[in-house]
Amino acid sequence: MISEFINGLADYHFLQNALITSIAIGVVAGAIGCFIILRGMSLMGDAISHAVLPGVALSFILGVHYFAGAVVFGVLASILITYISQNSTIKSDTAIGITFSSFLALGVILIGIANSSTDLFHILFGNVLAVQDVDKWLTIGIAILVIALIILFYRPLLITSFDVNMAKAFGMRVQVYHYLLMILLTLVSVTAMQSVGTILIVALLVTPAATAYLYTKHLKRMIVISAILGGLSSVIGLFIGYSFNIAAGSSIVLTATFMFVIGFFLSPRQRLKHGKKGYFIAAAIAALFAGGIGLYAQQQSSGEEEDQLDVVVTNSILNDMTEEIAGDRINLHSIVPVGRDPHDYEPLPEDVETSTEADLVFYNGLNLETGGNAWFNNLMDNADKEEGEDYFAVSQGVDPLYLEEGEDEGQQDPHAWMSLENGMTYAENIEEQLSEKDPENADYYEENLNNYLDELEDLDQEAKDKFNDIPEDEKLLVTSEGAFKYFSQAYDVPATYIWEINTEEEGTPEQTTRVVDQLNDTNVQSLFVETSVNPSSMQSVSQDSGIPIYSEIFTDSVAESGEEGDSYYAMMKWNIDRIHEGLTQE
Repeated sequence: MISEFINGLADYHFLQNALITSIAIGVVAGAIGCFIILRGMSLMGDAISHAVLPGVALSFILGVHYFAGAVVFGVLASILITYISQNSTIKSDTAIGITFSSFLALGVILIGIANSSTDLFHILFGNVLAVQDVDKWLTIGIAILVIALIILFYRPLLITSFDVNMAKAFGMRVQVYHYLLMILLTLVSVTAMQSVGTILIVALLVTPAATAYLYTKHLKRMIVISAILGGLSSVIGLFIGYSFNIAAGSSIVLTATFMFVIGFFLSPRQRLKHGKKGYFIAAAIAALFAGGIGLYAQQQSSGEEEDQLDVVVTNSILNDMTEEIAGDRINLHSIVPVGRDPHDYEPLPEDVETSTEADLVFYNGLNLETGGNAWFNNLMDNADKEEGEDYFAVSQGVDPLYLEEGEDEGQQDPHAWMSLENGMTYAENIEEQLSEKDPENADYYEENLNNYLDELEDLDQEAKDKFNDIPEDEKLLVTSEGAFKYFSQAYDVPATYIWEINTEEEGTPEQTTRVVDQLNDTNVQSLFVETSVNPSSMQSVSQDSGIPIYSEIFTDSVAESGEEGDSYYAMMKWNIDRIHEGLTQE
């Protein structure tokens, strides 16, 4: 596995970026974290890492780099926390709780206004494998700046961290150094968003420093040990994440935690407390850790054929379509797992590596994977792929519908596959690119396409015939998300919804009351809820309107293999049948 990781570093630019960036963050977070824990300010790191969210949201709305807005709000949060705690009877931990929760709530509201749930997911959890060159160099620059300032102001930071009263007696401007430390903390928190996200950054700020504190109370040694542990955690965590295809940011944090646990039992001072039993406990923990990695490593080989076309698709619907056309003539990998929302995804190491090696990549387009934080765009950049040559939007040729906010390219409704006619366009585009990349199997692909189109055409005509017999005052499709515009247009079934597209502003009072009031003017007999959303909002509509939820229906993903709706044809057949049954109560 180590050799595979080393070979990956040699071959893949994305992995090189990830390693350099994660080491830089681990080292600088470990260094600044020593001052944070010595001052008893661990919660401040948590507060600032969450308080940057509204700054990121505003940056997204204004079209500027996230770094600027995040730094401004991080510094603002630290100023507010300090001001509240120093100018009232409120203690600092209470001020932290009030400030960071308020900023977090404001950020969620702004993200909702910006219509970008993917941005929030990316900010909260990060993805070091998606780091671009500009972010790597920004991280390195910030790390160098922070370490240089720590070295330059080491003595006053040392004194103000250990004895504030003595610092004041020396005439030091304690508040100046406090705010300097807060600015440095903010810079580190913002740069770490790319790798581990705001939720986990506090662990990198605190855990390596806490581990170093178990070994020494000398600050210089503590900083060096903490920085080494932070960098080492990044290397080992990235190795684990890459080797076993799990989230690299979380692996880095858990590696740092594992090092703390070992230090808790085996550091010199802790050994005096635990005695010989500390060795046994540490050995048991290490054995469990190694055993868990060993068990996870026992995976079956993919069985890929070297001489076959390597094809990557972004979601389960495209995976099924491609499989219907290509059969076993290709090696096929789907990025977004079954049941996951393709709007909102962070690629795993296997996704990035497979995309890099792929001969052909299919994505939906229409802002499904390219909106928000544009995870697909970053993936293609890191995989060094060219649009129109290596990757293709299967929605090419579809007449797009738009969100209510406008009719520019950024407001296209991505759910075009909900019309079977569009699904047939998808299939034709897939076959065209497969045949071009693999002409030896072109006849096979064309024959499968024709058979597949016959099935989809029959189902499309069946749907058009079915919905003609429903009275107009009963013909209204009510769902949680507005994902059925294309379905509505194709089969002449008016649709309404609680929210238009998945954001953080879902199921608000205004949205719910609007739908309930609309239903009061109809004779609609059934409501529907998608398999990919929380049903609570639709349950509220059902309770207030007195109309029952008839069935779950599919939108962004097929079902698990072996279940109803486990293919594109099956999910559309299910939707057509259930919606017709629910509206007619047959």
